[in-house]
Amino acid sequence: MRRGRALIAILTLVGGLWGCPPSRVSEPVMGTDEPLAAHGRAGATSVEVRDRPDAPKVALLGREGDPLPGLVVAVTTGFAAADNAALAGLLQHRLAAAGHPSEVLADGAGLRVRPLSVDGADAYLAALAVAVRAPLSPGEGGIAAARERLEALRRDPLDADALVPIAACRASGAVRPAAIPATVDLADLERLRGQALVARRMAVAAVGPNDFGETVDRAVMNAAPWPAGEAASLDWPTPSHDVFRSRTVPSGSLRLEVAVRLSRAVLASSYARELDGASPLEHKLAALPSPWRLRRAGAVARAEGGCLHLVLEPETPASPNPEQSAAAALAVVERDVRIAGAEPSDAYAVTREIIEAQRAEDAAARAAWWVLSRPSDRPNVLSSALGTSADDVLVTSPDEAELATLYRERIAASPEPSTGEVAARRIQVEVGQGEMWLLVANPCAARHEGAWDAGRGALGVASVVLAARPRAGEVRLEPWVSADGVGILAHAGLARPDEAPAALAERLGDAVGRAYSTVRLEPPAFERAQARVLETAGGRQGQALAAFAALVAPDYPGWIAPWGDPGRHASLTLAQSASRWVDLVRGPTRVAILANVDEAQAAVAGDRLDRWLPGATTGDLCPHTHPAGSEVAARRDVATGATRGLVGLSLPPAQRGQAELTLAAFRAPGGPLEAALAPHHAAFDVALVGGEPGLALVVAVRAEASRLDAALTAVEAAWDGLASRAEAAHEAARRDAERMRLEQRASPAERLVRLWTGSREAALPDATSWGEWLRESRAHRLTLGR
Repeated sequence: MRRGRALIAILTLVGGLWGCPPSRVSEPVMGTDEPLAAHGRAGATSVEVRDRPDAPKVALLGREGDPLPGLVVAVTTGFAAADNAALAGLLQHRLAAAGHPSEVLADGAGLRVRPLSVDGADAYLAALAVAVRAPLSPGEGGIAAARERLEALRRDPLDADALVPIAACRASGAVRPAAIPATVDLADLERLRGQALVARRMAVAAVGPNDFGETVDRAVMNAAPWPAGEAASLDWPTPSHDVFRSRTVPSGSLRLEVAVRLSRAVLASSYARELDGASPLEHKLAALPSPWRLRRAGAVARAEGGCLHLVLEPETPASPNPEQSAAAALAVVERDVRIAGAEPSDAYAVTREIIEAQRAEDAAARAAWWVLSRPSDRPNVLSSALGTSADDVLVTSPDEAELATLYRERIAASPEPSTGEVAARRIQVEVGQGEMWLLVANPCAARHEGAWDAGRGALGVASVVLAARPRAGEVRLEPWVSADGVGILAHAGLARPDEAPAALAERLGDAVGRAYSTVRLEPPAFERAQARVLETAGGRQGQALAAFAALVAPDYPGWIAPWGDPGRHASLTLAQSASRWVDLVRGPTRVAILANVDEAQAAVAGDRLDRWLPGATTGDLCPHTHPAGSEVAARRDVATGATRGLVGLSLPPAQRGQAELTLAAFRAPGGPLEAALAPHHAAFDVALVGGEPGLALVVAVRAEASRLDAALTAVEAAWDGLASRAEAAHEAARRDAERMRLEQRASPAERLVRLWTGSREAALPDATSWGEWLRESRAHRLTLGR
């Protein structure tokens, strides 16, 4: 679905800027703090805003090439939509009667006046000055024109009373029938004209060659006197939450309309622009227990501050408790808006919306309106209206008033939105490194996956990474799957030589956050991930490791084989994997960051990542942990015809040092395993797998089916032989273990994982202790062939 861009024009207003032709490069750059300034430049465009106390503001944007220049006058009346409609009828009639046909549009914020011909701008503005200052006379045709505009409003009324606060915030031109006066007479219209059509509430924008802009500016001054009066002052709303029934809402669905009155229109514009595409808000709405989708987003600049307007719909048919689901979605919106409000607003994005308008009159309409908007010091206000289908009989209550009460109670019971950190952070600064690294993961993933769902989270993260890679650009993403957690490991260097450290951090945090918070798995990515997992973690070696894990950790095999059982992955559906993945995304989260400049850079990356996380659970504390499984006695199981097998030993994390010495001895060139397996023409690999819940030292063997049994016997004999000569082998094994540790620390990815897990290197035992451990471990080794 395409959502409209948030532009500050006509009914959907955002902001911008403009001015005269290209000017001195020493001029200030427009849009660094606010979109409009008295004088400056925006890209190649020079912009000037002229503000005089006795005339409308004039905004000049000089540019060449348009077939016709643009001229628009904006008026912030400070009145409601019905009053503005009446004024529009009056003004359009007066201009036409003076020989200057115009289009005068009205909504809940004010008027936009555009001449149908820009020839003779000086004469047009002189006629406009007369039209706004001349008192009404009895029988004037403008009164009938005003009444016609009111009749037009009656033909297309606002859908429900509950939508009135929403419409008021976003300056909609639609109103309820009760808000439309039965008629308008001379006295009414004269009062509106005298209060609203004054110089301090008007702005003139000219877009075109430099001489056109100067002509318009002189015409504004020559058209004096302009009516005097105060700038528009608006009533600040109070929070409002209501429910309405409508035939425009499909049966079985809901529509949640949200309006947020913001103190700065620039913030409304920046946020609406962020929502034009995949956004943190959409990802968080999708992660709700009852997911919602963002259907439309827009921003409006007001005379004071701005308004953000959102329309949300549930992904699935309405639940029996729509008020509960909608209140949860509203809480997500409120929290996200608060976080966005604490970030710097992109004022130049608003400027760009103006200067990049293809039609000169569109640029003029946006700029004329924006120049009248000013910030407010009042607090943000959120209002909502929950729409239900008029055709549905809700389980909770078919009564609109009762449902509204329940909805407001749910909102009131929601905890105060927090803007604090979601993921627990672990930061390390390594000044001068070529890349910045980040790892985000759920530390409870493998701990909470039982025998039936082990590996589902791994398949989920593989799917989202494959889907995200084309969009990640210069950021490299990899799934990280271990017994300690499941998540995404990422790293990135400078995209260009002059990229600021904070920009790199923001790019990294956004890319990882966007991928990690994706809960709608894409079928093509899921199918590719499923194939890759079966290819890399599958096969008979993967099946043997899964069988080993099922024996040593029967309740939680993911502690040893976090990728799960390849045999089960083959039949796993997208829905099953997505369900598990969304649970992980909602759950505890930990992030580790290796910054290459300073801690401030790491904070930027962490903050950007946090924007994407649901925030359902903050920090990385697992709700509960499970005790380690009981020891398993030695077992030998070699299937006839198998070509792959393993010999493995399960051990507690406290025995990591002993396992590392054994690993080093087995991996040594010419070591006991290589010598033992050479006669059997068998290939092998030895690894230490698992994590904090539990470890396993496994020797994976690949041989011809007729030789596998003998090869596994040779591994067992080599293991026993190492125990008998531990004293002689200890020094070489210790040196090799220290070398392996040094090689691991040389990898930023390994340092990042260590930072995330908080693990420290275990002490390596002396020769005597090692020998005793090797001898005792024989009783617990398992030998499997699959």
